Parts: sequence; C-alpha cells; structure tokens
Amino acid sequence: MSTAVRPDSLRGRNLAGAQLRRLAGLAVTIVLLGTGAGLLGALVWPSTYAARAELLYPIAQDEPTGFLREDRNLTTQLVLLEGRAVLGPVAAAQGRQVEDDLEDDVTVKVVETSEVIEVEARGGSRDAAMGTLQAIVDRYFALKSSAQPSGVREYLETELTAARSDVADARGRLLQLQAEEAAGVGDTAAVAGADDELQALIAREQDIQSQLDELNIASASGPNAQLLTPAYPVEDPVSPRPLFAAGTGALVGLVVAAGAVALVARRWIRN
Repeated sequence: MSTAVRPDSLRGRNLAGAQLRRLAGLAVTIVLLGTGAGLLGALVWPSTYAARAELLYPIAQDEPTGFLREDRNLTTQLVLLEGRAVLGPVAAAQGRQVEDDLEDDVTVKVVETSEVIEVEARGGSRDAAMGTLQAIVDRYFALKSSAQPSGVREYLETELTAARSDVADARGRLLQLQAEEAAGVGDTAAVAGADDELQALIAREQDIQSQLDELNIASASGPNAQLLTPAYPVEDPVSPRPLFAAGTGALVGLVVAAGAVALVARRWIRN
C-alpha cells in the first residue's frame, strides 16, 4: 500500500526553505548596513594628523643602574614629558587646557628594549601636529638644560640641614647623660630615652639623604638627553581609518544580525 505525500507537508518544507533564505538575506543586509555606516562615518569624520619625534636618553654605563635604575630613569622622563611642567606652557600658548585636552593629543612611550623615547602629538592638520610637537620638545630640553635647583631639591636640602642639627643636639644630650650615669648621678631610663631619640633622628637624616641622592642621580643624567629624530609629520592621517571603521561596523552589524535572526526565527517557530 503506497503512502501519499500530503500537500501541506510539501508546503511546510518549501516555507522553511523560504524562511531560511529570508533570514540569510536579513543578516547580510544588516552586516552590509553596518559596514557602510562605519565606512561612511570614517569618510565624513574630520581627519586627525600626527607628528613624531624620537629622543635618545642614554643610561651611563658607569652608573650602578641595572634594569631597575634604567626603567626608573626612563619612566621619570615619560612623566616629565606628559606632565604640567612641559605641557602647561604649551597648552597656555595654544589657549588650551592640559587635562582632558592637550594631554589627550600627546602620547609618549619607550621604544621596546631601547633607550629611545618616542613622542607623538596629534592635531587637526599636519602643521598643527608639528607645531604642538615642536613646542613640547623645545620645552622639554629647556627644562633639562636648566641648572637651577628644583623646589624639591631645595626643600630636601633644608630638611637635611635641620635633621643634621637635630642629630648633633641629640648626640650631645646623650653624651652628657652617659657621663652623668657614669658618675653615679644619672638616670638609666633617661639615657635609654635619649639613645632612642638619637637613633630615630639618624634614621630620618639617612632617609632624607637617600631621597636627595636619588634626585641628584636622576638630574645628573638628565642633560644627556639628545634629539635623535627631529619632529616629522606622519604622511597618512592616524584617524579615522576607513578600513578599520568598516571592519568595526561589519562586526557590530554581525552581532546585531545574529540577534535579529534569532529573534525572527523564534517567532516563526512559535507561529
């Protein structure tokens, strides 16, 4: 006995195939729209240009450096280049703010496994980027060539002088109390207290001296910084990048398409 194929069954299969094609078309359309939107946005968005320069900051071989000292010295230069001491006057000359403005257009990094610091400035035109970068480099070398002691050094030197005076006074009191104790008229507890006070003052003196030494070492190597590569403009805009924007748009479209296809397919299955 033969089994007849019901027309409704064939119709259901054809409808399922049509639904799959419609879902595929929907997904492709959404991805293409995302790609087009990303590409269009990149084409109409204002271009940002960059200028770069390279600074050589050699670490003296006779310094007891090692990786720790080298990293510390280079990091200090990065902080200086990105700090208000350098960016402040540049921002003021351009009528800008440092925070959330000029600092967002400046990138400083150490070229991997080297003593070279790359400085990049960005702007709405090549001339703007070059002007900003040149001002930053000029300000940096002006600070490095300055022989005037910093406020931090002056403060530490004043504190060190006061600490040495306190140590001398405490040592004198301790010697006097020890002499009185040896003569049988002194107080042992007073001697112990004076000794504790002296040790604390000596520790403070050593701590201040250590901070001052660190500052002097960092400053001593500062003038050795050299302009390795003068400021030069980057040929192509650094943003927006059409291919990257199109790829990002396609990725977003793919995510949206997956959600839309899943939602439509679920509704069709329920119906």
